[in-house]
Amino acid sequence: MDGATALAALELRCALEEQAWELERIHARLTDAQLLLASGTADDWRGPAHLFYTWALDALRTDLNTAQEQLATAVHETRRAAGSPGGHGR
Repeated sequence: MDGATALAALELRCALEEQAWELERIHARLTDAQLLLASGTADDWRGPAHLFYTWALDALRTDLNTAQEQLATAVHETRRAAGSPGGHGR
């Protein structure tokens, strides 16, 4: 591999590692957000408000879980790409 190709591979690896770090940071923020969600029951709510509150909280939890799973996959794939031959100039 010539010097220009090796340099490009190194730059690619650095960019991928930076991207993985940013994705991990976002993942951590989502985890923090999940901890802030209301826990327990919707005892303070009655009738349609109770149903909507419960539905909205469940939907938000589902969306956060899905986002965390997708971010974990993105981090894994980004790290894998950074470790591939094209990602570190082998």
